[in-house]
Amino acid sequence: MIEVKLHDIGEGMHEAEILNYYVQPGDTVKNDQPLVEVQTDKMSAELSAPKAGTIDEIKAEVGDVVEVGETILLINDGQKGEHEPKAEHIQSKEEAPSPTGGAAISSFNAVVTPPRRKRVIAAPYTRKIARDNDVDIEQIKGSGPAGRVVEDDVYAYIRLQKHGDDSNDTSDIKAPISESTAMQSTDDQQQRETGSFFVLPSFTYWNEVDMTNILEIKDKLYNRYNLEITVQAFLIKALREALRHYQSLNSGEERCHLGLVTELENGMRVPVLEDVQNLSISQIDETLKTVTEQAKQGKENQKGKITFAVSNIDPEQPPVRPTPIGYSKGNMMTFHRIKEKPAVYQKEIHIRQLMDVSLTCDRRVTTGAEASAFMSYFIQLIEEPNLLFVELI
Repeated sequence: MIEVKLHDIGEGMHEAEILNYYVQPGDTVKNDQPLVEVQTDKMSAELSAPKAGTIDEIKAEVGDVVEVGETILLINDGQKGEHEPKAEHIQSKEEAPSPTGGAAISSFNAVVTPPRRKRVIAAPYTRKIARDNDVDIEQIKGSGPAGRVVEDDVYAYIRLQKHGDDSNDTSDIKAPISESTAMQSTDDQQQRETGSFFVLPSFTYWNEVDMTNILEIKDKLYNRYNLEITVQAFLIKALREALRHYQSLNSGEERCHLGLVTELENGMRVPVLEDVQNLSISQIDETLKTVTEQAKQGKENQKGKITFAVSNIDPEQPPVRPTPIGYSKGNMMTFHRIKEKPAVYQKEIHIRQLMDVSLTCDRRVTTGAEASAFMSYFIQLIEEPNLLFVELI
């Protein structure tokens, strides 16, 4: 008999939750065949059969949290192990005859194995928020993938317990932040967002886009029709069309509410450009100017839901670093400075107007393949404006 135990699958884990079984008692399995899927605080993994045989017994149920070294299931490989004494040699203490001829009275205490805990899936940072606010995270229903409890679930639960509703008042909620972060800002919201930046499992995808054709259209609109449209308006419209085809990057929503991460002298502001899918390029340009000016005056709308974010940077200005994803609470794109560079165009070397673009994603909800496909389509819309205009018809 072979015991399949939970082993350390990396990053110093101590326990894992049983997510799914691929086998049932009585099933015949081959060597290295996947048996069970488990979830740690940081990753999910499959445990495989160390040897061929038949599933004899499953000792942990789906949803149970097991410790490293604990047996999950048994495989009968046709051989008896040392831990399996023959039944005829086993005699319980209750049945063993006493020296006086009577039944022996049991003098040992029964060892009761405590039931395994059922625990929700949550990141260590999310658990810290719950601990700091004296909340039992086991009582919270997760809204993330596979029922994962995310930060917003904890904050909503705290508000519900303290205020009796799901209001947005978070003034008395403790958000864990580093000491250095606290020294940099006195604004609670900025502290929470900056703290999330340092713990979010994010990745950044970089690429280069040829802006030459878009800039030519921009110049023609101004020279012929006196229409002064900013480059960013074209970029946002192309971004919206790409998000329409890849809704997973738009928080899974059909409506598009862009957070415009704006860097001011007194910190970051994130006004919301709502319902971009209903705006034309000229309307986007006009609305951008309005919300940017409101942000400078501290009058912008920051309460709307953000499905995607862009760093509100003028591509014709000096480049800056990618903006922390924590300010957007989701995937975001940063536009960098447009530069003249030599590039291959129609099989010849030309001087083209090129711009670096970076896409920062939350690894928990977006895969690298999705980010790459999304970025490729966005670049195609910019470099071939006719395709963008066809999408708008």
